[in-house]
Amino acid sequence: MYSQWIPLLVSWSNGTINMIFIKKLNFRLIGVHLLATLFLLLGAERFSLLCNLDLIETYRKYGSLEYLDHLSDTGRTAGEIFTYLFYADFFATLLALIISFIISLKICQRRQIYWLNSLFVLIIGILLNRFDFLAFAGIKTLTEAFGNLFISYGLKYVLIINGLLLMSIGVGIYFNNWTMKFIQKQHQ
Repeated sequence: MYSQWIPLLVSWSNGTINMIFIKKLNFRLIGVHLLATLFLLLGAERFSLLCNLDLIETYRKYGSLEYLDHLSDTGRTAGEIFTYLFYADFFATLLALIISFIISLKICQRRQIYWLNSLFVLIIGILLNRFDFLAFAGIKTLTEAFGNLFISYGLKYVLIINGLLLMSIGVGIYFNNWTMKFIQKQHQ
């Protein structure tokens, strides 16, 4: 009854099961591309914050406890702010995930590696973003350290520098010769 689905995952030969599907997965590729995807997501998040600089500056000025009292300084309601921040972050991360998936898929096609590796990277990236893996304080502090050197120029420049740096690291991971060789070692 279920034998029509089994060839998708396994093949039968002489009573043994060969896991063709598992053998085609390149765990090095998944790990490296997932790391690059996380950097792209962090960079996209920084760029999405550029849409609401006045809100972020109000938050930095008054802190989390007094922030809501000074919300009227921005001229927006709490509902507008939440909606705008949610959609800006949502579309920025969606765009970063799509770009990451396309780059990963093109690399897999060029290197003749199984395309489902890229799909796994996309699914894991979505799950990590959905469960706010990127929101841990340690990751935020580490990724914002370089941009904070330029805080005297203003918050806008800090976000731009951090976003560009994180996205450059992500793209660099995808196209670095060392990572390509590292991925190819498992593929052979």
